[in-house]
Amino acid sequence: MSIRFHLSALRKPLAALTALSAVACGPSQVRVEAPPLPEMQVAGQPLVIESFTDLGTVRAVASDAAFTYVATDRGLQVYSESTVPEILGADSGLPSNDVYAVAVSPSGVATAATAAGFVEVRGARVENPVVPPAPVGRVRALHADADGTRWACGDDGLARLREGRWEGYGEPIQCTGLFPTPEGRLWVGTTRGLIYIDSDDVIREHGEGRGLPGGWIRGLVPAQPGQALALVQSATASYLAWFDGNRWYGYTLRDFDHVPVGLVRAGGKIMLLSRDYAFEIQDAATGSGVPLHPISRGERLEVLSFQARITQGGVAERTGEVQPPRPPSRLADLPPNQPTIDAPGWVISPLAAVGQTNYWIGSDGSNAYVADIGRGLSVLSGDGNTRELQRRDLVADEDLRLAVDPRGQTWLLSDDGVLALYRSGTLRAMPSPEGTRTGAMASSARGFFLVGIKQGSPNTLALHRMSTEGWELVYEATLTLPEGNTLIDTPFLGMHDDGTAYVGIRVREGEREGMRGLVQLSADGQSAIYHHHTSDPAVDGEGALRTPNEFSAIDMNDENNVWMATIFGAVRLGGSQAVTFGEARGVRGEVVSDVLVGSRGRIWVAAAEGPGYRQQDRFEFRMPEAIRASRPRMLALDPSGNIWGAGPSGLVRFDGEQWQLFGAEQGLPSADLKDIEIDAEGGIWVLASDRVMRIAPASNER
Repeated sequence: MSIRFHLSALRKPLAALTALSAVACGPSQVRVEAPPLPEMQVAGQPLVIESFTDLGTVRAVASDAAFTYVATDRGLQVYSESTVPEILGADSGLPSNDVYAVAVSPSGVATAATAAGFVEVRGARVENPVVPPAPVGRVRALHADADGTRWACGDDGLARLREGRWEGYGEPIQCTGLFPTPEGRLWVGTTRGLIYIDSDDVIREHGEGRGLPGGWIRGLVPAQPGQALALVQSATASYLAWFDGNRWYGYTLRDFDHVPVGLVRAGGKIMLLSRDYAFEIQDAATGSGVPLHPISRGERLEVLSFQARITQGGVAERTGEVQPPRPPSRLADLPPNQPTIDAPGWVISPLAAVGQTNYWIGSDGSNAYVADIGRGLSVLSGDGNTRELQRRDLVADEDLRLAVDPRGQTWLLSDDGVLALYRSGTLRAMPSPEGTRTGAMASSARGFFLVGIKQGSPNTLALHRMSTEGWELVYEATLTLPEGNTLIDTPFLGMHDDGTAYVGIRVREGEREGMRGLVQLSADGQSAIYHHHTSDPAVDGEGALRTPNEFSAIDMNDENNVWMATIFGAVRLGGSQAVTFGEARGVRGEVVSDVLVGSRGRIWVAAAEGPGYRQQDRFEFRMPEAIRASRPRMLALDPSGNIWGAGPSGLVRFDGEQWQLFGAEQGLPSADLKDIEIDAEGGIWVLASDRVMRIAPASNER
């Protein structure tokens, strides 16, 4: 039976907190702007430079003196002294690559909850893969007490692990987070309020109808025993809420243009995170800043108190549908003619610019960990300094696998086959065709295509096309490879409008790996022609042509010809012959790293002695020495007809008359470039050694 909770169970309110009127003479608004993105000037127009490094979604961070563990949907990242993480996944002993949460015990053992079960980890080593799963549904948070008890909460409730056995704890809830207190108690955030777990298994329940201005808990910072500052959300707005041990107070801020993401304590600071900035919240009696406006005040002692229900082996059955994660909303508007509310005073002030599209914040007590879409983690210390923890799984070794679909959307593909879509300034991982490790993308008049290797059939290609229902299989084609050869990657794809596909294939033979030319597949996938350095039409199909095995790029925009970039020059396939354009045919330096079908009938090459083009059956190499010395390796054509090149000295641009060079002095954050592509909007995508950049006019969507 629920009973009213007694004041004697909590301490008195903080005596140091004063009424809001004490700071009424201070500033009335927080106005900060995120620092501008890096820029470079091109033809008199400023272009902003966005950087991306990571594809994974961060769910939780836990740390001890030796290791920092990051739970993501693409494995458990383990950082030690190095900023480059060890990645633990299914191939390392985890039940699944999809990691929901992680917590570290005082003894240094980390417990990770994955989509397929729990596991214990110490450093970069899986110690105990047989941990019983918590009976809480989809796990949202983990916590390890000082006495070794582990807590798990999820969509189906709360449970604790003692002596190797889970106990269901309390009534059915949908959990949003666990927030331990310094004295060993535990706050539990839910979609309908807060639970405070006191000693002797007594639960204090704080609901939206009993003082809390919102029920969805976004973050919480414990204060003195039984007191807390929380970020809460209702169906329409977010609020800051303070529980002083007696009642809840709701606060907002006038004209606050930032969307709150989370609330944590880092060192001695309480931090409110928005999508691009961190703010500090302080007691008005001791801090300075803009005062928070109290807009609600609960009744005294509205908290419900009852003995926790303990069930063995599971939690009580929860009724109703699981609510999807609710996107953050802005702080509530200040109501007109808001009456004065006698409430403790708080002030807020800008602390540090951090991130661009933040979506999560966590803390280990000393530092705050901020997750930014596409950019990994920023570690924000109590003094406002930041450092980066990035997996850099978007940063490919050599080739920027980028394609634009018929709708003009930009897609990227990581080295390990994860697909991402660029939209409104962010990169988000997207579902790939099931059962296929995707290797390359291409568009044609027939649609947007992906090619990859069928799982469980290493020599079988699978070609998929995007439809209104998702990815649909066009065909599977089992390749005929020499004995001992195994297909390991499909890094290149070109599609003719008639449905013919040209797929670059990479194979393994013993301990050696390398390209084995192109395979040409008919529109139905029933016939294959192999083009490689020893092609024999009797073996490799009628029309098989001898081409170099190794190549670094293909372009198919020259009517029915296919162009390949090789160390022997530019190779053209078409008209039942393969023609190599090397030194003897005017390609200076012979080695070609990229080919590009440009405008006005020009075929461009990135050669060893600089960029040049073929027109009217001859090659021209006309450029300043600075452009030649910059050695652009890869080329791209923008919608205005300008040629762009990327290389170890930065970017080059040719507008039809003049060449320009853009490096660190012109604003590039990284000038050691490996590849370049252009999207449908003219955005310039560049692969650097440490990031992927998009260079384009400024957008108002940031």
